[in-house]
Amino acid sequence: MSTQKIFFSYSRFDSNFALKLAKDLREAGADIWIDQLDIPAGNHWDSAVEGALSSASCVLVILSPSSTASTNVMDEVSFALESGKKIIPVLLDDCLAPFRLRRLQRIDFTSDYGAGFNQLVQALNLASTTAPKNDGNVQGSSQNADTESSVTGATENTKWETNLWEEACRINTIESYKNYLNQSIKGEFKSEARLFLKQLELQQKEDEVEGLLWQKAKSENSKKIYQHYLEEYPQGNFETLAIAAIADIERAEKAELARVKELEQKQERERLAREKQEAEAKLKEQKEKEAKEKLERELKLKEEKEKEAKEKLEREQKIKEEKEKAAIIAAKEREEKEQAKQQEKEKAAKEKAERELLKQQEKEKAALLKQQEREKALKENPGAPPSGSGGNKKIFIGVGAVVLLLVVFGIFKLSSGNGDEKAWNEALAKNDSTSFATYQAKYPDSKYYALAKSKLEVITRASQEKRDSLNASLVVSSDPKVQTPPMEKTDTVKVTTPVKAKTKPEPAPKQKQKLVLGQKYHGGIIITINSAGDHGLIASVLEEGALNWETANKVCAAYTTGAFNDWRLPNKVELSMMYLSRQYLGSYIKGPYWSSTEENRNNAWTQNFTNGYQTKSNKSSKNAVRAVQSF
Repeated sequence: MSTQKIFFSYSRFDSNFALKLAKDLREAGADIWIDQLDIPAGNHWDSAVEGALSSASCVLVILSPSSTASTNVMDEVSFALESGKKIIPVLLDDCLAPFRLRRLQRIDFTSDYGAGFNQLVQALNLASTTAPKNDGNVQGSSQNADTESSVTGATENTKWETNLWEEACRINTIESYKNYLNQSIKGEFKSEARLFLKQLELQQKEDEVEGLLWQKAKSENSKKIYQHYLEEYPQGNFETLAIAAIADIERAEKAELARVKELEQKQERERLAREKQEAEAKLKEQKEKEAKEKLERELKLKEEKEKEAKEKLEREQKIKEEKEKAAIIAAKEREEKEQAKQQEKEKAAKEKAERELLKQQEKEKAALLKQQEREKALKENPGAPPSGSGGNKKIFIGVGAVVLLLVVFGIFKLSSGNGDEKAWNEALAKNDSTSFATYQAKYPDSKYYALAKSKLEVITRASQEKRDSLNASLVVSSDPKVQTPPMEKTDTVKVTTPVKAKTKPEPAPKQKQKLVLGQKYHGGIIITINSAGDHGLIASVLEEGALNWETANKVCAAYTTGAFNDWRLPNKVELSMMYLSRQYLGSYIKGPYWSSTEENRNNAWTQNFTNGYQTKSNKSSKNAVRAVQSF
């Protein structure tokens, strides 16, 4: 018995031959599958055929004019070729085999069923057996039988006409028989050719009509059209497909009815659930709407209150800013007046100091003349005791004593005062270096400390210049050859001849360059300056970054540039001056800057360099920092 499963592919017109051959092969031990024997009732025809074709290892194709024209047979052949299955062509009637089957060896059943069966058994490797007898139920094509008799009797015809007829029979198409009738000379096989031609034309027309009906049935795909097809062609090529299609439609209708019923039940359940959900949602929405309206009323009321408070705060802030701005302007005006007044005082003090210096110079010159007289008298009378030590040394000792007395007097006056303000007014009234030095030592944290330092530097420079001029005028030549001219003795000392002395030329006063706003000076940038151009305020060139208030004070106090280290964080007024002169700072932060002025324990004043507003800020917040220094 063969182990390979054989699938029968054939046309409905060849059903009798296919069924006999299948039964004979099964008796011979072959494992065959044919739809007429192996599809149980009620099974889906397409699924059964597809499953059998997929599981078969060999496909037996019965070739005839009807099978080569059958779409189903050609589809099965194509599937077998693409799947690499073994294909055995069985030639039942002469026909034009498909192109892909022409090179395969065919088993010929056209003339002798027994011989063809034995050849097929050998090809399938079945045990040798006697070929079954033809029981008359299955016949080869009558056309082929007639053709064989005609060919047998054609021995008397020419070879050419015989070959032409054989070629027409081999092709077995309408065109081939028409070609024979057109080219035949004697026409020995004309009657057979006309018979075959008529059969093929009838078959073609029948197949076309059946095919059209079947295509219509497939396109409409309704139970009614399939039943109509079966009524017209109860044994048609597509009988099994029509029955299977009807069964599919009936199952689909039952399934659709069940689905519709289930869908209706589901829709009813969903409707009830939806109505319940809508009712709950409506109730929830109503509650949410009421809560939302209540919240909106509360928010609106709150916003109105906040708006009123904000407007009030803005009005107060605006009034405050206007007052502060007016205060800044007034402070600046007061400072300018104080500076002008101070300049007048300094000018008067300077003139007074110059007058006192001239008087002192006159006294010192007189003392010098007196000393020279003593020295002359000593030379004339060597034995006489010196009445004094003379010379420049005594003069300077005298000056030092005067300065010391002034210092002691200034300290006494300062100590007798009753506070910083009083001491400052006294120092201004005295307008000397001792007073300002004492004030700095006693009040290092005073607001007038920087101004006192500036005044002390001015007075010190002026004193040094006067001292240098005086020293130059008092230098006397020590050359022994220089003789003092004779002097007349009178009751009073009278200089008749000028004293020759080597004197240094008095240095020409330096022309001080007047300082201006924006000029770099003492390692900073001048942001305020008086009318004389020698006093004012400078700001650091560099920013110190964003710092809290305490760190800002420390960083500014520790700021150094060159030899100048008395920098500080600007107070509120100085910060306003810096803002007004911000165009001279180069790059600066357009935001709040710290001032050293405190509002209370936790807050200090800042000024925004974008709009100029001064506001309070918590000391822990970080703002921009720029150090200042007085000069």
